[in-house]
Amino acid sequence: EYERMLAAQNYRCASCKEHQDDVGVLAVDHSHATGKNRELLCGHCNMALGQTFEDPWRLMQLVKYIRKHNYPARFGR
Repeated sequence: EYERMLAAQNYRCASCKEHQDDVGVLAVDHSHATGKNRELLCGHCNMALGQTFEDPWRLMQLVKYIRKHNYPARFGR
C-alpha cells in the first residue's frame, strides 16, 4: 500500500511537494478522528500538522505571523 501511495504521489510530500530524495522517507498521515490513512507527508509537514492539532485557524495565524515578519521564501517560492 505504501509503495502504491508513494508512486501515485510521484515520491513527493502531499503538502509541500518536496521530493523524498530531498526530505527523507515520507510518513503515512492518518486522521486521528477516523484512524484512516490519508496521504504521505514529509517529516516537516507531518510534524507541523500534528503540532497545530490540525487546526486551520492556528495554521492561518502562523502564515500571517510569517508574512508579518517578512521571512524569506524557502526554495525560491
